Amino acid sequence: MHTSRNYLSVTIDSGAFVYANKWALWEAKLEDETLVELVGGMAPGYLRIGGTPCDVVRYNMSAGACAESVEPPGGYTPQAPFMLTRCRWEKILEWAKKTHLPVLFGLNVLSDRPEGQWDPTNAEELISFTEKYHPGVVRGWELGNEPEGWVRNFNMSVSNAALAQDFHVLRKALGSEAFLVGPDYGIQGCISKGYGCTTFIDLVGRLAEGGGAVNMSTFHFYNLGNTDVPAEFLVPSVLDRTRTSVETGVQANQKAVQAAPVWVGEGATASGGGVTNASGTYTATFLWMDKLGSVGRFGGSGLMRQSLFGGRYALLDPETFIPRPTYWVALLFKRLTAGSNVVLAVDGDTEMNRTLRIYARCSDAEGSVIVFGTNLNADSTNLTFSPMLSAAPAREDYVLTGTLGSGSIALNGKTMTLNGGKLPNITGASVPPNAPLMLSGQSSFMTVFRTVPEAKAVCAQ
Repeated sequence: MHTSRNYLSVTIDSGAFVYANKWALWEAKLEDETLVELVGGMAPGYLRIGGTPCDVVRYNMSAGACAESVEPPGGYTPQAPFMLTRCRWEKILEWAKKTHLPVLFGLNVLSDRPEGQWDPTNAEELISFTEKYHPGVVRGWELGNEPEGWVRNFNMSVSNAALAQDFHVLRKALGSEAFLVGPDYGIQGCISKGYGCTTFIDLVGRLAEGGGAVNMSTFHFYNLGNTDVPAEFLVPSVLDRTRTSVETGVQANQKAVQAAPVWVGEGATASGGGVTNASGTYTATFLWMDKLGSVGRFGGSGLMRQSLFGGRYALLDPETFIPRPTYWVALLFKRLTAGSNVVLAVDGDTEMNRTLRIYARCSDAEGSVIVFGTNLNADSTNLTFSPMLSAAPAREDYVLTGTLGSGSIALNGKTMTLNGGKLPNITGASVPPNAPLMLSGQSSFMTVFRTVPEAKAVCAQ
């Protein structure tokens, strides 16, 4: 099995540039080298800028367009949208360029709908300006966000037929070389309560007609809601929901004539900004580690982590931009898996309701293998590895520990922190390849077996 080379990607919610208080925080950090370093640490990957507020944004790319929007008393709506000016857009693009993460940007599909059909004129203005003056910064475009929530959020509805037609209109306008992403459909209701599944599958099928409107088929999924309690972050059946969501997305695309790679286009541990005293703490690392393994193991090409900053679930503190425990897990995963996109199977990794959850991937094309996972139990466990892995010439262990509810995480007993505003060098503990690994209760690990002889052919694919 193979995933995208950009398997782990990250997001910034559109609200970060729409709402004055959030933009003030981001704008103040645009020249901050530490923030650029932190975001750049997620390369290779995409930087998705999208979310619910994308559908209340119009664009003015006229020369000298810098006037700030004033939020109306009732808030921005598709009928009273925020105006993204050339000045603000160029600030975002220049910053994104420094991170070396190609942008996926969410376009508004709700504001320009005369006669019920989307008019792409304003979106084309933004796209044409971007491609002319900032080529290569934006890799692709989304169209709308979470259509299943439009009635709830905006008292508007768009049929599957009309929305699919909108995608095909954009595809025709931009040409076959354009990179389009969608439908960004939220399937929590489908997974937890069984509603919306038929609508989602129907929409995916419509997008695949006529040669295919999208290059990446996306759905959104969160294992929990913001009213759930921290203890649920360690419940095996909650973690199993990731697998169910990915299999639902994959199956929907398998029914399509022209299937596109399936991505979790937005996801974290809990929706609605996350759970207080959990989503931004060590408690969230177990579900997050499992998601990193489960999405690829069950057929997903990649996942976009919501969010870099903003909300209780953010990888970085939304005000100080200091890395949270989930950021350090993501960074370690990036550094240890960036050399390969090959997913490997592990005995028992398809069983449901596991408290010891283990996955494997190739770490590079030379046959190095990374085994990683998490122990949800309060008790420690002793891990032994197969004779094939034990035959590796070298092995490095990276064991992650901490205290539930804490804002810090330790790697091999040392708290992970920045080094003078820079990301630290990360090294594992060198141990004999055939040694067991004693994994303490409620901890996680990543173990790399270097250049495993029997894995070279598979990892080179």
